[in-house]
Amino acid sequence: MAKSVEAYRAGILVYGQFAAKLAEVLVPIVVARLVSKTDFGILGEVLLIYSTAAVVLTVNLPAVVSFYLPKRPDEERYAIASRALNVMFGIAVVCSVAFVATGLFAGAQGEGVLGHLWAVALFPLGDIPSRILPNLLIVEGRAKAAGVAGAIRAIALMVAVLLPLALGYGIQTAFFSLSVAGLVLGAGTWWVVHHTYRGIAATTSPITTRKMVSFALPLGAQEIVANLNNHVDKYLILFFFSEAVYAEYQAGSWQVPLIPSLAYAIGVAYAPLFAILYKEGKKVAAIQTWRRQALGSMLIVVPIAAIFVVSAEEIIALLFPAGYAPAADVLRIYSVLSMGRITAFGTILVAAGRPNLVLRAGVVSFLANVLISTPLVMTVGFLGPAIGTLLAFIPQVAIYMYFMSICSDVSMRQTFPMKGYLQTLAICAPGCAAAVAIKLTCPWGAGALLAAEAATVVLSFAVVGILTRRILGEDWRFVADWLTLRSISRAGD
Repeated sequence: MAKSVEAYRAGILVYGQFAAKLAEVLVPIVVARLVSKTDFGILGEVLLIYSTAAVVLTVNLPAVVSFYLPKRPDEERYAIASRALNVMFGIAVVCSVAFVATGLFAGAQGEGVLGHLWAVALFPLGDIPSRILPNLLIVEGRAKAAGVAGAIRAIALMVAVLLPLALGYGIQTAFFSLSVAGLVLGAGTWWVVHHTYRGIAATTSPITTRKMVSFALPLGAQEIVANLNNHVDKYLILFFFSEAVYAEYQAGSWQVPLIPSLAYAIGVAYAPLFAILYKEGKKVAAIQTWRRQALGSMLIVVPIAAIFVVSAEEIIALLFPAGYAPAADVLRIYSVLSMGRITAFGTILVAAGRPNLVLRAGVVSFLANVLISTPLVMTVGFLGPAIGTLLAFIPQVAIYMYFMSICSDVSMRQTFPMKGYLQTLAICAPGCAAAVAIKLTCPWGAGALLAAEAATVVLSFAVVGILTRRILGEDWRFVADWLTLRSISRAGD
């Protein structure tokens, strides 16, 4: 029974994460059709700066409730939740004041995008505290409510940005609308927290603010480094190019929502099993299990990413207005990168009781990204940061494999299933070649070309995989299970 409950909760988190990733892709597609390139770029840059600020300031404090609330009396849970909410609100006030000060100063100095920060200064007051809600509701056994809250948040933020623009107002109005939505989310969060503990007497929190922050800092450091690493390329474009160029880059710098969501799902589902295996001293068994699920997940990731590699021009032409053609090469590079994101690489390290190694790997990845991408943006130009991000993924995987080998007492060769990965790329190659031939020879519209290219890649991948016996019956079941998330409930079996 406990296993099915955990699986249900994991499923809620995965669907919520997928919805968030989907919203990240859909909003820019719609916004690009409603405003100019410059305004689209400004909107993207402001939201980029805010997202980074929020991650840095909150240092993953929502994880505090997941750790400190379970198995405590109702009064203590209420007190801890209230204190955590108040701490998050205090952080939000700091963020808001910083945005007002920076926005007003930069506006007076004529400093472009920074001058718009004051317009979203009220947004953190509600958005930052609301980030505690999913963790809190999960702990309190309300997984469905956590999923609903996440959906409401995503929809509210989408509407707040898109509605003013659709009505013909400018991005300044959209920023004000976003601030209003943030305040509404904050009020809703306050109500949900206190409604969850209605009828429970208030008491002093047994966990001090200092203890909360001390607990959250190591986890927050990992999240901060990961966030910075994921956005190095965008910040380089922001610093070196105009808002209009940033808009073009933003239009192509995204991954298929299914791919990061799949890696997240695998991490959520297999983490308990890996932890048990390491606790029992079965390190090799844990690595072998990780390799098996990586071999299965690449059968989903590689062909999907390959479609975007081949059909980048058609996808950009269909999703964005004319004038965004330069984004196609950025999307192609990002899609090549997606081919390597076949699983959650840090799960093994955490299960082995070495979460500090995840932070070290993140720092190495971030430094490699900066050192590679910065010279490329100054020499190659527009595509430099995307190429740098792709190249920096190589040392990132290498350091993860090295740390995994240390934790598991195996050689690096026994970690990542390189032979199986190369075989998977090989069976995908004929379909990609045929799709490129269609692209170059058929005078069709973007929609027809995309459909033909996607069908060619997928069907060829399936046929060649079966003929070469890279794809067997159990592989088809793996694919079906993960696409329906049934594997979440089976991971611990």
